[in-house]
Amino acid sequence: MVNTSSINQGPTTASALCQSCGLCCTGVACSVAIVSPTQDKTFFDLYADSIIVSDDHGNKRKKAWINQPCPVFDGNCSAYEFRPVDCKTFQCALLEKLMVGAVDPVSAKSIVDSILGALDKLAVQYNALNEQCLTRDEIFPVLNKLHRGAVDKASQSAFWRTYPQYLSVRYLIEKHIDK
Repeated sequence: MVNTSSINQGPTTASALCQSCGLCCTGVACSVAIVSPTQDKTFFDLYADSIIVSDDHGNKRKKAWINQPCPVFDGNCSAYEFRPVDCKTFQCALLEKLMVGAVDPVSAKSIVDSILGALDKLAVQYNALNEQCLTRDEIFPVLNKLHRGAVDKASQSAFWRTYPQYLSVRYLIEKHIDK
């Protein structure tokens, strides 16, 4: 991970914050990344097995994407230099605020650290109940799916009783990351 404890305003501020965060890569900030066979050729060729391609029902323009969590993210982007254009241009709400000066770099890092810490606690909670070993980078999509699957009042109540930390994570994401 990149150490962002001394982030200063400047051209590398956003990059340092993003590399310390990874919430878009893990499926917290977005669920897919578009991959262009032409613009992202190196990435497309190297990770073809992870890319989903749709023929768009006869349309000549095929659509391609990877589901998040990204298969090349392991605490950091292992394809950072040739990551898809969609990844290069994605900006969460926190990054947008940082770029316009609405939040300072130290506060932005503190917000990221709070979200990552909450995800750590959620992973510990889930792992203890399910005898698993998911990391903070893997936990959110799993619990998001469980949350969406709780469709009736009884299963929703059971979900919230079992995973109360999920509410903290959702709150922080909606407040700082979602647009």
